Amino acid sequence: MPQPTATIFCPVTAPPERNLLVLSADGTAVGGVTRATLSLTAELRSRGWSVETVYSASIDAARLTAWAGSRGVEVKVSDNWLNPLSGRVRNALGLVRHVRASQATIVNLHYGGSHVPLKDVLAVRLAGRKRCVVTLHAPNPWAETGQARKMMTALASRLCAGVVPVCGAVAEIVGDAGVATDKTFVIPGGVAAPGAVPSREEARTALGISADAFVVGSVARLSPEKGIPYLVDAVADLLPGETPPPFLLIKGDRSSEWETVTELARKRLPGRSLILEADADNELVFAASDIFVLPSLLEGYPLVLMEAAFRGLPCVATHVGSVDDLVVEGETGFVVHPGSAAELSSAIERLRSDERLRAAMSENALKRATSEFTESLMADRYERVFLAAAGR
Repeated sequence: MPQPTATIFCPVTAPPERNLLVLSADGTAVGGVTRATLSLTAELRSRGWSVETVYSASIDAARLTAWAGSRGVEVKVSDNWLNPLSGRVRNALGLVRHVRASQATIVNLHYGGSHVPLKDVLAVRLAGRKRCVVTLHAPNPWAETGQARKMMTALASRLCAGVVPVCGAVAEIVGDAGVATDKTFVIPGGVAAPGAVPSREEARTALGISADAFVVGSVARLSPEKGIPYLVDAVADLLPGETPPPFLLIKGDRSSEWETVTELARKRLPGRSLILEADADNELVFAASDIFVLPSLLEGYPLVLMEAAFRGLPCVATHVGSVDDLVVEGETGFVVHPGSAAELSSAIERLRSDERLRAAMSENALKRATSEFTESLMADRYERVFLAAAGR
């Protein structure tokens, strides 16, 4: 029997507040959903699968395809179908035509939320494909998404071979909608283990940061939902004392809060902050940092927390999105309430003042990342779901 094929369809046209973008090392703006599907594509292809990966129209399709190409993955972009914001018949018919043309035996739909669009699943079935697996990447409560989508998710799931929440928080939401447990397969996203990385000394020398500073690192868009001003205030409120002086290192981009954040950092942390633009290397930030902080007010499934864990960095993050699934409170870092500079500052100070705690959390973070969040393990889990759907 020939090896099954999988077609991955992934929408990247979510509204701004749900378009959870991160920055790749080459500065191309891609979201967590995009990165996860590209990793999955590369892993399955390396295992002999025939995978066609297609995205709905992105903000910059040329940069998306170029970034995918840099990873050795060829993708396609379509602008007239699989738009989760549109109920238009034209979109559904476009999806039907594409699925039929693909001749895939398995269709894997990815969404940056927690509801399953019924029209898309129906389109897959109308195209003659019974093996449809839907992946949901963010825990959006039904109070936000609406009862209609909750009902549609329950109906759509009955037509799916499987529903894949990326974390327990998403699984709880789809379970509340009535998605059957025997169709639910939790598969965390996976990230690549770091290759050659600079040493701490090399990174700090390259960035002009003192060797004895306590460096708080962050990689995030400088836009309102990331809460970076709270982080600036949190670090500024730390007193030098007898411990190393705190230094804030951020890699961001020129989003809507660039001027606000840079000006705030200049005023509150004169000589003790550095904000890098999007073309800077993430590895310099990770290598130069003592801890990693993501102070978001809104998140989906932030892969950057896993990337930080792979570099052995204790993390401080906020109770939003899937963060509680990625940072184990008191073991790999601390999770605080969003919008509180005081709580961020307290958590950072605990790690700054306790080197033994920091070392223990560093070890725990790295151990958990390598045992639970690798690209290979993610692909193993998907492969089992896909092969079960195909009856193998």
